[in-house]
Amino acid sequence: MKSNIEELCKKYMDNPPEGMTSKDIRNMSEDELLDMDFFLNENDLFADEAGVTALAGHRAAILFNRNL
Repeated sequence: MKSNIEELCKKYMDNPPEGMTSKDIRNMSEDELLDMDFFLNENDLFADEAGVTALAGHRAAILFNRNL
């Protein structure tokens, strides 16, 4: 796993989303983990004044990280 994925995995293993366990998080693929993070944080993407830019930047980061 790449370091940013490892950090994301640790974040959710330390504090799993409701209805999930640390074991569920540990067994997720990189794509599943990124998708979960995106959907859990999609409302935060519109919190700034340039929400559309933030959304595009987050999606670009996800696509970039998947292709590394």
